[in-house]
Amino acid sequence: MRFTPFKQLPRALVEELEAAGLDPAAVYDHVGRSLEEDLPDGGEDLTSAATIPAQTRGVADFQAREEGVVAGLGIAALVFTCVLGDEAEFSERVADGSHVGVSDVVLSVSGPVRGLLTAERTALNYASHLSGVATATSRWVAELEGLKARVLDTRKTLPGLRALQKYAVRCGGGVNHRSSLTEMTMVKDNHVLAAGGVVPAFEAVLAANPGVPVEVEVTDLDQLTPREKEVLRHIARGYTYKEVAARLHLSVKTVETHVSAVLRKLQLSNRHELTAWANERRLL
Repeated sequence: MRFTPFKQLPRALVEELEAAGLDPAAVYDHVGRSLEEDLPDGGEDLTSAATIPAQTRGVADFQAREEGVVAGLGIAALVFTCVLGDEAEFSERVADGSHVGVSDVVLSVSGPVRGLLTAERTALNYASHLSGVATATSRWVAELEGLKARVLDTRKTLPGLRALQKYAVRCGGGVNHRSSLTEMTMVKDNHVLAAGGVVPAFEAVLAANPGVPVEVEVTDLDQLTPREKEVLRHIARGYTYKEVAARLHLSVKTVETHVSAVLRKLQLSNRHELTAWANERRLL
């Protein structure tokens, strides 16, 4: 079976992928490889070809089996378009990021039944998986409602699916963290061990990559400097920056710098979260 060439895809569909922050050509290539898993060497769906007349047309409806947030329906539409070309007619498609209920129709497409059946599993694989990611993300986002904390993703993605899975996180209301090892530096436990401590690792990364954002993964107080610990305790007790500066004989600017470092290392967003963190560990 020959698939619709990239240059013949509907312009609206390509623009939709671009607007979603995806690379249309890369997504098209991924879809092509996925379809080739079902149809290697340009083959055809043997069962459908043997049982369904070529001229038979029908309608395929995608229905939600449970409540959640949908994602990947544009990718599903691309799958059907790759297989059916301009014979794929979409009468309904819910926008990615929408909340849906049980049995809601989220996508409806008509065309030759052979092509619909050939494309359906690949289309469902994309839509089901990405909607699952979006739904799980949305539940974490809901738990944090009213707080300044945000739900970030990681690089622990399935090989080849990083861009799509991170897109699904956005659909669920989450925020993308780094997509590659070149976007920013992140000092983790292995780096700390190799460098002989958090501070040496941080300073080495900062010196080697000027201007590149740095994050430090810290799990306990042992990874804070003595001065940062002092500032942490005072801030958590409710002292203002000016009061901390006076008590520790520092400038207000230096206190602000230490607080920023503590928040970054402990992966906290604000003084409220810092106070809660310190209270949980009985540091006040």
